[in-house]
This record gives sequence, C-alpha cells and structure tokens, in this order.
Amino acid sequence: VWLMGVVGLALWLIIRLTGLRRENINAGSGFQLPERFYGQLKTAAEKLHLKRLPKVILTKKVTCPAVFGVFRPVLLIPAGTFKYMSREETEHILLHELAHIKRGDLAVHAVYMVLQILYWFNPLLWLIRKTLQNLRELCCDATVARLLREDTVHYRQTLLVGIDPTA
Repeated sequence: VWLMGVVGLALWLIIRLTGLRRENINAGSGFQLPERFYGQLKTAAEKLHLKRLPKVILTKKVTCPAVFGVFRPVLLIPAGTFKYMSREETEHILLHELAHIKRGDLAVHAVYMVLQILYWFNPLLWLIRKTLQNLRELCCDATVARLLREDTVHYRQTLLVGIDPTA
C-alpha cells in the first residue's frame, strides 16, 4: 500500500512537472514581452543580488506569476495579463518572484515534496502544507517590503488588488 501511494504521488508530480517543462521547451511560440520588461527584470535581480536571471515564459498554464525549477528556475507569467500591468506592478511582481529564488524557497519546496511523497500516509504533512506555503509567501513579502521601504504601501496594494485581465 505504501509503495502504491509513493508511486501514485510521484507519477502525479512527474506529469505536472513534465507539462510545465514542455511549456518551457515550447516557449517563444506566440507571445512576446517588450524589451522594457527585461530591463525591469535585470534591475529587480540586481536589487536582490541575484547572479543569474531566470528564463521568462509567457504561458496560459498559470493564472498568476510563479517560479519553478530548483537548478535552473523559470519565471512563468500568465499570457495576456502583462498588458494590464503598470511599470510599478511589474516591478513588484518581479521582486516577489525573484525573492523566492533568492531565499531558496524552490529548494525547500522540493524537499517538502519529496517528504510528502515518501510519507504520504502522515496526516501532519498534509495539514502543514498550506501553512508552509503561506509562510513562504509572507517571508517573501517581508523581503520585498524591506527592499522597497517607503514604497511598501504600493506593493501591498499590488498584492491586494492583483492583476485582473478583465479590468
């Protein structure tokens, strides 16, 4: 029974990651980001002292910006929402997502996923999943707020309002 659970969860994770990786490979077909976006990406990375910029992919597979990948992180941006973002919102989103990379959140999440697959029968791991995710987000927000200082109010506004493609 344990082995069936491990295999089932591992297959589920592999299928999800393969879908995202396939999107990574197919990047470049369809949507384009303006040059200013890459300038903002570089500026945000410098503020966080990141040495390597993540690859950026516009995709319809996500509904909000996200990063994935432990060794070569990729920044996923929902296709179609970029045109609704102001420069300030773009900066806030980039700082937030790059802060996940800087803090090592992707590696911590990978370790958690391995533990959850191996110990799938332990209800505590399932119960703390959302708490750990929320804690990562709060720590990331604190990192960005520390960088922005006086502009933290606008950052909070970006988080609260979000990006609404129907607006």
